[in-house]
Parts: sequence; C-alpha cells; structure tokens
Amino acid sequence: MLLILKKVIEIAHKKNISVEGELGYLNNEDGTGKIILKYTNEIEAKKYVEDTKVDALAIAIGNAHGIYMTKPSLNFKQLEILNKIVTCPLVLHGSSGIQKNDLQKAIDLGIRKFNINTEVSNTGVKTIREYLLKYPENKKLNLRLETVLEEARKQMTEKIINYSLC
Repeated sequence: MLLILKKVIEIAHKKNISVEGELGYLNNEDGTGKIILKYTNEIEAKKYVEDTKVDALAIAIGNAHGIYMTKPSLNFKQLEILNKIVTCPLVLHGSSGIQKNDLQKAIDLGIRKFNINTEVSNTGVKTIREYLLKYPENKKLNLRLETVLEEARKQMTEKIINYSLC
C-alpha cells in the first residue's frame, strides 16, 4: 500500500498537487459499529510522514467520520504529542459535531485543516427539503442546487470566520 501511495505522491508533486494521508482508526461513516478508540501513534505517524512525504496528515484523536452517536471526546494530549513530532500540517477529519470550544482548542494545539462534510451535507439535504416544500412545482434542478450551494457557502464562510482562519 505504501508503494502505491509513494507513487501517487511522486506523480502529484510533479504537478504541484498536495497529498493528504490518514493514520488511525476513526469509525464506520454511518455511526454504526463498535466504538474503538485507536489514536494515531506518534512514532508511526513520524515514520509514515518521513517515508511517504505526504503534505498533510489526518489524525485520529477521538474524532470520527460521519455521524457521532455519542459526544466526541478529543485526546488533546495526543494531539500535542503528534504536533511536536510530525513535520507536516495536521488535519482533523470528522469535525462535524465537535463542539466549537473543542475544535478551537484543537486548532490552537496544531490542527491546520478540519473537515465538516457531514455538517455541510446535512445542510444541503435540509435546504433541498425546505426548497421543495416551498416550491413543489419547480422542477428546475439547477435552481435547487444553486440554493444548496448558497447555503453551503454561507456555512463554510461562517466556519472560516468563527475559527479565525482568514
């Protein structure tokens, strides 16, 4: 698997395209299955980054892809350790559902990118439902999608402003 990743990175870097790796177990995307807390190991992370030359590393510190069935609890001590030992920017996948103060603390401790796909996707579904209820006869798909994109942009802009990322 690492040989394939290294080849992908080699090709991507020739085109000035960055590559993000991921280490550590998160969960089933739909929130089902047994919860297993398997944090990203700092020694494995350091070796992975050095061996592969990834440009950013998504880590597992109590975060989860998709839907949270319980309140997430981030391991900030592990984040601090990873931030000291890993030489590339750290990423937090599964940030939808993480409390604002916890996400801000993660940023303060070294997270440089966070993903909120579930949150934005849920907003999109909600927006489409509201639009269809308000305009049931409008069959123009592009108008519905424009409305969804507008709401998604608002949500992402709010996140950037709230977390002082600009």
